[in-house]
Amino acid sequence: PKMRKFYGPIMGPSFRQTVWAMARERNPPTEHTNIVRSINGSDHPLDLMTSTLESMLRAGTAGSGYSPVRDVSIALAFLETDGWQQASGNPSLKRHKVLKNTFSYTIHVSAPHLGHKLHPFSLALLLRSEEFKRESADLRKFDEVHKFSDECSVFYQREAAGKMFAARESMFASVIFDDNISGNPRDKLEESQNLLLLEWGLETDVEGKPALDDANRPIKTRPFTLWQVSGRDGELDITLTMIADLGGVLNNRWLKFAIEKGVEYELAKGMKELETVLLSEEGAEGLTQVEDEVEKEVFDGISAEMTPGQRYFFQHTESL
Repeated sequence: PKMRKFYGPIMGPSFRQTVWAMARERNPPTEHTNIVRSINGSDHPLDLMTSTLESMLRAGTAGSGYSPVRDVSIALAFLETDGWQQASGNPSLKRHKVLKNTFSYTIHVSAPHLGHKLHPFSLALLLRSEEFKRESADLRKFDEVHKFSDECSVFYQREAAGKMFAARESMFASVIFDDNISGNPRDKLEESQNLLLLEWGLETDVEGKPALDDANRPIKTRPFTLWQVSGRDGELDITLTMIADLGGVLNNRWLKFAIEKGVEYELAKGMKELETVLLSEEGAEGLTQVEDEVEKEVFDGISAEMTPGQRYFFQHTESL
């Protein structure tokens, strides 16, 4: 409504279609193409996916730029293998029969009072934000290493692991993409109702990282997480599939049973807390902040393409 009020007189009756057309032309949505149709139930997806920042950058020098399609296909194929088993007595939980510390958990969030604010896209942005990650872990450092597009970046993070263990660090790729499973034609400019956030650890070391002695050196990890968010108008199904890489002694096979039970418990606890937060005033404020930031980015993008006269008109009618 704000955009229609401010820009409608400038852009005419086809305002919404014009805005979406400009957005798509500037940054076309990443659509899923199933290049890798299947993998074995015992395959670890990280063994098949892009593993270094260097290889992603080399794709950019070829002219076409890095495309996440193949990595996305592998992640989705991983969900369809026969390696998964439904947990007895818990329809929300699945365990992997071969890979350790590998689980999938689903919740349904019903918040009709939030309406369009609780949309898959806004939630994906919230889950990807530094603020959310700081709430989820004891982060000591979080940096964007390289940005390929608004939907694809590489980040570095270091987090504390308690007094008894060394800190953990990881460099990971993060991609928000449109699963486009609804089959809606793109020419209708429909917003996607099915979004996925894929993040996976890379083998690349961080340049410029301060030298540390062995006692203080963080342990490198390569986690894998895939958020699947579908729904609309405050009714969302949220699934988190994860392969936890705890690193160091915590990956010792003698601790496997105890560690896996702890990871499973924390996953279920975290997903229930996410549902509680989204239904709270704090969650509504976070979603509103995401919406305001996206709105501002669109406003700034359109304003940059206005003539001086159009920009003057907007600036003097904004407060009306």
